[in-house]
Order: sequence, then C-alpha cells, then structure tokens
Amino acid sequence: PFEISLAIISRPNLRELLGAEDNLSGVAAMRLSTDPTFADAVWRPFASTSTWVYAQADRSREALHVQFRDYAGNQSEVYAAPLLVDSTPPLVYVKVAAGDTLTRTLNIYSYDELTYPSQMRITNDPLFLEGVVTQPYADTLTWTFDARRVVWVQVQDGVGNWSEPYPAYTEQAYFDIAGDCNNDGKTDAGDISALALEIFDQDGNTPDGVVNGTFAGNPRGCDANRDAVVDAGDISCAVLLIFNGADACSVQSSAAGDQPGVGADSPRLTIPLGIPATPGQPVTVPVNYAANGSSISSLVFSLDYDQNLFTLDSTDSDNDGIPDNVTIGVPAGFQASVVQDGSDNDGELDILIADVFPPLAALPDGAVISVTLGVTATVAAPVESPLPFAQDPHPSFGNTAGGSVAGSVQDGSLLVGTSGETSYPIYLPAVQR
Repeated sequence: PFEISLAIISRPNLRELLGAEDNLSGVAAMRLSTDPTFADAVWRPFASTSTWVYAQADRSREALHVQFRDYAGNQSEVYAAPLLVDSTPPLVYVKVAAGDTLTRTLNIYSYDELTYPSQMRITNDPLFLEGVVTQPYADTLTWTFDARRVVWVQVQDGVGNWSEPYPAYTEQAYFDIAGDCNNDGKTDAGDISALALEIFDQDGNTPDGVVNGTFAGNPRGCDANRDAVVDAGDISCAVLLIFNGADACSVQSSAAGDQPGVGADSPRLTIPLGIPATPGQPVTVPVNYAANGSSISSLVFSLDYDQNLFTLDSTDSDNDGIPDNVTIGVPAGFQASVVQDGSDNDGELDILIADVFPPLAALPDGAVISVTLGVTATVAAPVESPLPFAQDPHPSFGNTAGGSVAGSVQDGSLLVGTSGETSYPIYLPAVQR
C-alpha cells in the first residue's frame, strides 16, 4: 500500500513535492511523465523532491503523472497533478504614509495567483545600482527617501519571478535643519546661493512663502535663525552654521518678538535726494550705509529706477559677475552679488553684500555701492525721478551673530533737466521706512 501526495509549483524548471509511504518494504523508486502511459519514462530512486524539465512537448499536456514502486516490486496506481507553470511575476502596489519628513512608512501590497511573495528589493535609485536593500517580503517597512522623493520596489514570488519596479512617490517633505535652504539634508555653500535665490524671488519674506516664487526653498531651513523672516540675517546665520556648527547662530537674539524697533541706533541705508542728472550723460547714484552702533555683516536690498529714463550697461569686462558700471565699496573679505533684472518692475537691481567667513566682520559706514546709470538724451521737461528701495524683498540687515536687525532706509531721487539745460536739486521731504 502507498500513501501519496503531489503538488507542483514552478516555472519552466518544475519542482515537484512528492510524498509516498509503504508500510511493509518501503518506497524504492518512482517514475514521472506527462504521458499517462509512461511510454518514455524510466524508474529512478525515490526522492521527496524532484525537478522536472518542462520541455516543449509538455506544453500540450495538462498534468504530470507519477507512479511509485516498493522494494518488493509492487507498483502503485498512477497519480496526477495539474501542470501549474508559474511564469507570471507578482502584481505590486506601494502606498507611502503621510508625514512631514523624508522618513516614511511604506505599505506594500503584492498578489501572485500561484505562489506567495518571497523577497523584495527596495532602492531610491531607478537603475537599481546604488543603495539596493534586498530582504524577505514584508507588508510594511520604514524607508528614508532622498531628494528625488521616489522609492522603487520589486517583489519576487516563490519560484523566482520578479515584478516590474514599482515607483512610489512622497509629497514634498522638508529637512528640519537650520540653514538648509535647498532642502538637501545639510547646510553648506549651496544654501548661501539658495538663500540669495529665495530672498529675491518675489514671494515675500516669510517662511510660508518660501515654497512659492521662482525658487522653491525649504521653509524650515531658509529661516536659518528661526525668526519667522527670511532675509539677510539668515545669510549671516547660515555662514556661522556652516563653519562653526549647529549652535553657532544666536537664534534667541533674532527672535521675531525680541527685535527692537527702528530707532536712532538702527542701521540705515540712504540714497541722496535730488541727484543732478543731465540728459545724455551718465550719472552716479551712491547707496550709503550707517551702522549707528549695530554690527552688521550682511545686507540685502533691491533698487528701483525708471527704465524709460535710465539704463544700466550690463557689460562685465573683468568677468567678476558685477557690471562695470557698479562699484562695490565694502572692505576685502565681503562678497557682493549684483543682479540686473529688467523684467522686475519693482527692483531692477538685486544686491547682496555679506561676509562669508567667520568671524564675521561688521560693515563700516560709507557708500556700500555706487551705480552709474545712463540718462536718456531727450527729456521733454525737468523731472524728478524717484530712486526707491524695492519692498520685495524688503531691505534687511544681518548682524555678526546671525540675527536679523530692524533697520531703516531713505529713498532717493534723480533730478533730470531738459536737454541743453542745467538741473538744480530741489530737496523733498525724506521718506523713511
């Protein structure tokens, strides 16, 4: 007598799980075939597991047949099991749990009609070349995304079929790292550039607006000194964080509620009123700075002028990134950026001045920048043209401790006479903000 069970779960190389028992002499041999007559089958020693090579001729057959023989020569009846050839990969779906960081829970759903999932591969690399984690299949796992914010998952079934890589995306998440304005998980030189782009991209100067505008920054990181304003103070703070570590920036001194009001001891930027200008002749406009007792290491402001009356030659013959008609008047060690944006109707010149190497130095009083503008050759009547500081971004001051300092500005003006006439200044009341 025999007790036999047979199951087949496989793909072109078939694996049979065989069970047989003879209570008297024991099971000695077996034979396998897709032909129920066993016309071409040979007896082989009994084994509880055997591999069957799935040949082309087997494709027309519906079952694999097996017969057993004991040591006394008795043959069992013929048993059959359906040919289940599993060459189909499992189906995969991945859902990313909500969160506000790049470390998330992945919920993985996989289905295979014939076999259970056995293992899986997970990576942030779409080519599966770097950072690939191979592990037993699991319904959930914790995963950290990189800046690309997409994870790729492959699942293998029990007979070795791999699914197609499935991409799962997370919504934008932000590193809670002070100074990490470009949201790459660290604070470095790239964040100084990111802060400059963020401050001047016309989306306001609050963390809530950081994700808007032409540069989408990290609202947690761009506000490096955590004072709820993204401005010059964050540039000074980011520099300190880069060189001196996480506790280098004096956040408390720049907290929004602790900022002093604008007073006589506040830093100040001014443009003279009534600067004489002659049609067809260049005119130089200085921007003067007064510390008034403050230790300021960074400035951010934009200048506005009437492009119908004035032009700025953008020629940069020395390739220093600053137009030749712009003169920077700050000490060595300070870095300056001057960007001309003719499409911006509220601030054609974006200016950033900062010390970027600790210990941060304080700017001395004087003209921090002078801009030489061309004046149109024909003016119908004498005109006083405003030279205001733009309000987006609002002029800002960063101190040597990395804090934002409330300051003030005075708008200026150019007095342009008609062609062939001499212009005389007419001083108007100062505009203070």
